[in-house]
Amino acid sequence: MNPYRPNDGSGSCNIYRAALRGASTHWRSRAAPVARDVAYGGLTVQAGIAHLTKTRKEVVRGWHAIAADLDDLSHRDLAVAVRRFANALPPVKTER
Repeated sequence: MNPYRPNDGSGSCNIYRAALRGASTHWRSRAAPVARDVAYGGLTVQAGIAHLTKTRKEVVRGWHAIAADLDDLSHRDLAVAVRRFANALPPVKTER
C-alpha cells in the first residue's frame, strides 16, 4: 500500500501522481542523502535502530502480558489471537 495514494481513489495526490510517472522530487530528495552515503562509504547502522529495537521488544512484551492476563481470565481464544498479533508485528525498519 502506498501511503501517498489518496484514500478516495481520485488520484488527486500530487506526490502519488508524480511517483507514478517517475518524476517525484519528494522521493528523490529522500533518496539523495542515502545514495550519497553509499557512494562515499558513510552509510552505517543508525544509532536510533537500537532504541527502536528496544521499544519494539517492550511493545511485544506488553502484548504478551495482556495475553497472559487473558489466559488467567479464561479467555484462551482471545489470548491466542493477541499472541498471534504480537508475533506478527513487522520488524524494525528505518528509512536508510
